[in-house]
Amino acid sequence: MADGPDLSLLRQRIREIERRVGNGGAPLLPNDLGARVDQLEREVADIAAMLARIEAMIARIDATVPAAATKAEVERLRAQVAAQFAEKPSKAYLWVLLLLLLIAAIAAPRLAAMVA
Repeated sequence: MADGPDLSLLRQRIREIERRVGNGGAPLLPNDLGARVDQLEREVADIAAMLARIEAMIARIDATVPAAATKAEVERLRAQVAAQFAEKPSKAYLWVLLLLLLIAAIAAPRLAAMVA
């Protein structure tokens, strides 16, 4: 039983790297690394310029619409309006009330004549 971890795979990988470096084998890094880094730096500069333009656009949008409601605020307002409408009488209730008032208005003179 070994006292420590098995390092045989690590040793094998080290020997393989030493062989590649020592005898002029396949290079560890690609030959066109400099060109690739230059291209990457140009692309990063383009991305930075684009982000600067986007940041300016966002600042303009934020300045023109500072009081825009969020989705949560709209939902909260919608719930408040629905609760207020729930407290109001329905159309059917109002029609019945109107009908009763009309009947009372028509019947009032007749009832007054009967009592007098």
